[in-house]
Amino acid sequence: TAFLKGAGCDDLDSDGDGKYDECEDRFPPELVIRNAEIFRCDENNTSRLCYDGKVFNDPKRLNNFLDYQFPAVDDCSPTNKLEVKIEYESGSCRDTVYTLTPLQNITACNDRAQVGAFEIGYENPLYGASKEVTVQLDDVPPVVQCGFFPETNSTNMVVDKTLYHYMLCTDRDEFRLNDARFFYNVTDNCKDDVHVNVVVKSNEIQQ
Repeated sequence: TAFLKGAGCDDLDSDGDGKYDECEDRFPPELVIRNAEIFRCDENNTSRLCYDGKVFNDPKRLNNFLDYQFPAVDDCSPTNKLEVKIEYESGSCRDTVYTLTPLQNITACNDRAQVGAFEIGYENPLYGASKEVTVQLDDVPPVVQCGFFPETNSTNMVVDKTLYHYMLCTDRDEFRLNDARFFYNVTDNCKDDVHVNVVVKSNEIQQ
């Protein structure tokens, strides 16, 4: 009976050691999902848990999100004896897979082995069934390459290269702004689109 649900909190000596204590509980904890609807993103496999509502760029924030959404519950143990073990499993970007495992940790029962007349072993921590969750994690920043294409040789044009996006050129006795021939290339480890903003600034006083 020690392995039945509720055996650890029924005020009975379930393991036959002559006393009732918190070490009676041998029924493993479970994971629950606070909002199961947001983890249904695969129409072809409704049993698959996946979340596509956000792209996480920090593993710690992702862990906090999973820890909140998948709390551990137990038939007997209070929440301060329960926790969720969150481990990276495989993949990256849209196919990042994490394994979540609930566990019950009663440190006072660490030295229990074969307990009582029934010689029922006690396992601590006591792990429950795991769940796999697919999320989107992109914690590698994009790589930006930029610069200016080299100027063509000109005998009657002098280029002032101290300016950035536009270069002030002297052509005989006239001044004019010339195309700086600026280029950029952005690559990312994930296949999703990268949003790029190119900002041009000037220290010239507007006339």
